[in-house]
Amino acid sequence: MRTQLVRWGTVLVAAGLVAVPGQQVRVVSTLDVAMKVERDGRLSVTETVSVPPGREISRVTSLREPVDGDRERRYRVRDAVVTGSGSADVTEDELRTTISGNATVTYTVDGAVAELPHRQEVRWQVADGWDTELAEVRASFVAPVQRASPITCLAGPPGSGRQCGLAEVDHTGVVRAEHSPLAAGERMVLAVGLPTATVTANAAFVSAGLGWPWLLALSLACLLALALVAGGIVVLLARRRDAQAFGVAEPVEVLLRDGDRVRFSSPDGVLPGQIGTVMDGVVDVVDISATVLDLVVRRYLDVRPDGEGARELVQLNAPGPELHDYEQTVLATLLPGEERVLSLSRLRGRDLDLTPVIDAMYDDAVRQGWFSRRPDRGRGLLPPRTARGRLLAGQVRGLLNYLHSVRPADIPAADRELVFTRSLPYAAVLGGVERWVATFAEDERLAGRGSDLAAFLVELNGLLAESEHLRNR
Repeated sequence: MRTQLVRWGTVLVAAGLVAVPGQQVRVVSTLDVAMKVERDGRLSVTETVSVPPGREISRVTSLREPVDGDRERRYRVRDAVVTGSGSADVTEDELRTTISGNATVTYTVDGAVAELPHRQEVRWQVADGWDTELAEVRASFVAPVQRASPITCLAGPPGSGRQCGLAEVDHTGVVRAEHSPLAAGERMVLAVGLPTATVTANAAFVSAGLGWPWLLALSLACLLALALVAGGIVVLLARRRDAQAFGVAEPVEVLLRDGDRVRFSSPDGVLPGQIGTVMDGVVDVVDISATVLDLVVRRYLDVRPDGEGARELVQLNAPGPELHDYEQTVLATLLPGEERVLSLSRLRGRDLDLTPVIDAMYDDAVRQGWFSRRPDRGRGLLPPRTARGRLLAGQVRGLLNYLHSVRPADIPAADRELVFTRSLPYAAVLGGVERWVATFAEDERLAGRGSDLAAFLVELNGLLAESEHLRNR
């Protein structure tokens, strides 16, 4: 409660509603956006804009969003109405709004719902193209069902992968996102996953269409030669972009602060078991082991002594729809049927079929939008990593920098255990678990728990690798 009061007190002061003795109050603009997707796929949007007296702000939002390659996504906005002091103008390509004072803008978006493999995604630019800084942007999203996952909220310059300050589902099932401040020209984008066939998909993806008519006059031989050269350049550039993604660490905020508290947040919501595939395009045993460790940290599983000097995995909580398909497959593979306990000693020499897990993890990498196709198919061709996947690869290097540089003193004591355990599977998949445990060596309880889980990970890695070897011999 104290954190909430401090936080809202800060907002009130920033908005000029509370005076601070001896200080000049900075008067700023804020934006609240309420979104609701209907069964027919239309997205109803209500924007509440607060502008200081005597000021006028405007925005230009493009209704064309570059995707990958030469494609773009096109939205259509209709029925734009401004209540209060302001105006709205909509063309085929842009939404323009001018506000002075306080006003409410309502409109309908077509094209916000895309059908992806195994799920739908509703995506809209909550704030984009404003010509002044917004002190705070708040957004809410409501759907016909209360099963929203995953949730992606990005805020910053166009093309950046910086996450919003807050993105969560509240106890009523409403998705809520916040970010402050949002600089002039920056944008905030919210994408919410929904179960397949929840609403009518209406996203429109079209070719950007460069239109070079003189190409039509070229002979077939010249066209073929040109295509071969262009294809080689595209492959070279794509591979170079992939290499650059590995070499450059994108800035990423891993520890999100709320007053005097912090919480761990991975870039683009990536899970430990997904990182390896994003980075090298290959599902390895360590990716599966990191997934198991992450399920332990998130209390779906527990590691306990079995009474005979060995360790055992125990299911604590039943998996629900919040888990990814590959996580469900990992659990079903290790604990098939009604089994709830697995002694690791039983895995030794066992011909465990990990193929369903590996397939599910490759499929997941495509489903998340990090690859245009499964990276294990068509090797040697054009690298299938998307722009989003390349950005995430750079952000993972930023995550690695966090694991190498954070100090216990950077984390409030009340949050230290949670941050330590949530980060541990990421350290494991990135090869830094020993370093991570050593960083917290002064806390004997955390270091002891980390050492136990690290030893479990080493044992599990060996058993799964042995199982794969037996299956492939």
